[in-house]
Amino acid sequence: MYTWRAAHAPTRTMPDSIQIARLFLTVVAGYVIAGITLAQMPPVEFKGVSLGSSEAQWRTAFPFFRCEESSDKTLSDRTCFFDRARRSDMIRPNCGDGRDDKTRACWQETNNHVDAFIPFGGTEIQRVIAHFRADRLIYVSVSFATRDYDKLTEALTAKYGKPLRSEQQIVSRTGTRFQNEIARWDLKSGDLETRLYDATLDVALFQMTIPDLAAEIERRSQEAAKSNAKSL
Repeated sequence: MYTWRAAHAPTRTMPDSIQIARLFLTVVAGYVIAGITLAQMPPVEFKGVSLGSSEAQWRTAFPFFRCEESSDKTLSDRTCFFDRARRSDMIRPNCGDGRDDKTRACWQETNNHVDAFIPFGGTEIQRVIAHFRADRLIYVSVSFATRDYDKLTEALTAKYGKPLRSEQQIVSRTGTRFQNEIARWDLKSGDLETRLYDATLDVALFQMTIPDLAAEIERRSQEAAKSNAKSL
């Protein structure tokens, strides 16, 4: 019995107009899919606060942060910081040291806010610094335990997609060499990065920055150097 196969079927040439139409539809479909993907990409944010937010918006979300003038004017005008090891110092400016019911209630409520704030993508926050320039959030850094590096990086991958991975050799104070693992997401609304090691080998780093921040800092540094040179 003869079985029909596509290989045995007569060959017919597809008209150019149909080929072009199909190619056009394929390209359009590709742009539509890409557009949907971009539309579905979540904004670059830290616990619901997006880059570009004001200091007031940050303080509303995290009232236990301490905010002050920045010590690095090349980077920012203002900074807000949180240090888990100094929890009481974070709460005291808002609640005071009184023993009345109102003060106790304030401490309890703020402690609850801090407890809810500390968990972050499978790790626990040790320290956070938020930088503002012209009242816009431009940079956030988060310190956490090195042992949780993979957990946080995997959580970010689930939210933002696969990162660009690289390694960087670092040398300890004793001269020991280590390979620092780096994962980076360059997104339309901002850049994200995790580093296995930060200032010490037991502390890892998460960073969130506006696009092209490094270039902007370099420009400001050059302007500051020129200004300083005038006083020589």
